Amino acid sequence: MPHAFVTAVVPFDDSKAAAVNRHLDGLGNQQSGPLADALDKGGFVHFMSLLVVPGAPGQPAHLVLEAQADGYP
Repeated sequence: MPHAFVTAVVPFDDSKAAAVNRHLDGLGNQQSGPLADALDKGGFVHFMSLLVVPGAPGQPAHLVLEAQADGYP
């Protein structure tokens, strides 16, 4: 079975990094609930995370999505 490591990085205004991080914190751990149920049903996503990397002075922050999957959706 093919295995994929996916990383998506989206730059955004660093002044919004704290608000985006608070929003992600508000989502909580998605190990259960509708999102987890959908991913479990597909059976090919093994790991997924979202995180905010604050920017250096004068630089954008970044929203990073990491995922590991195998097989075919």
